[in-house]
Amino acid sequence: ERPNYTDCFSRLGKIAEIKGNNNFASAWYIEALKVNPRHADSWTNLARLDIGSHDLGSAQKKLERVIKDAPTDGISNIIMGNIYFNSARWSP
Repeated sequence: ERPNYTDCFSRLGKIAEIKGNNNFASAWYIEALKVNPRHADSWTNLARLDIGSHDLGSAQKKLERVIKDAPTDGISNIIMGNIYFNSARWSP
C-alpha cells in the first residue's frame, strides 16, 4: 500500500536479520535503496552485514557514503571507527 516507505523496508530487513536470514535482510535494505539511494539506515545495515561476513572493505565504502551525506550520523561514525581501530591493530 505504501511502496515508497523506506523505513518499513529497513525494519523488515532488521526482522530478517534477527531471524538469521541475512539474504532476505540484504534484499529488504536494497529495496529501500531503490526508493531512496541515500537512505542512511539501509547503507549502515548493509555495512554491518558486510562486517559480519568479514568484508571490511565493502563495509567501509558503504559507511563512507553515509558519512559523506550525513557527517553527524552517529552509528556510521562509530562503526567506521571500529573498522579503523581493528585495521590499525592488525597492521604491522
